[in-house]
Amino acid sequence: MNRSELIRRVAGRTGLRAAVVGAVIRDLLAMMAKTLTEGGTVRISGFGTFSAKDRPPRTARAPRTGELVAVPAKRSIVFRASRKLRKEINRLAA
Repeated sequence: MNRSELIRRVAGRTGLRAAVVGAVIRDLLAMMAKTLTEGGTVRISGFGTFSAKDRPPRTARAPRTGELVAVPAKRSIVFRASRKLRKEINRLAA
């Protein structure tokens, strides 16, 4: 599901205009991004937790040439699904 499909589905279920739903989702994602950029975590009860993780610099090997290359430090996003979401996904898969 992409953003426009999410907006369409939420608008259909709530009866709100797609423009309003789109603005809410855009603002929600912007707030989440700002929180993660500042090093915070975003917990959505029953869904999961998003957090930022700092990864140190390291040396890796280029698969094609075998040459050692330096990989700079970076920050990545980590998502941990809630127990409730994991159970639901496994129930549907069975």
